[in-house]
Amino acid sequence: MSEPRVALVICGALGREVKAIVDRHAWAVDIYGVPAMHHFYPKKIVDAVDRKLAALSHRYSRLVVVYGDCGTAGSLDPVLQRHGAVRLRGPHCYEMFAGEDFDRIAAEEPATFFLTDWLVRNFE
Repeated sequence: MSEPRVALVICGALGREVKAIVDRHAWAVDIYGVPAMHHFYPKKIVDAVDRKLAALSHRYSRLVVVYGDCGTAGSLDPVLQRHGAVRLRGPHCYEMFAGEDFDRIAAEEPATFFLTDWLVRNFE
């Protein structure tokens, strides 16, 4: 069996969820995580994703980054463009998961504070 031609570079905070989706759909992809703790210092997200994409670009025909903008103030997209990678649309993972329903959910419950499983487990 040949190596998957698609690499997912994901936020470590979404590891369980992304793995469950990949398994459910039996996608032939490899998953590479970036430490979730980088959310506390968004510039670290950009640098870590850049390094990960540089290391993977010669091995895969398609690089997909599972990140929102995540506080990077737009600096993540030029890195992806430089490596020929694409990312899921949306400013954050909550919108990625909820899709078109996110705006409606946020409007109906304006004081809602969204949490990932990772954040709940690691919040002190």
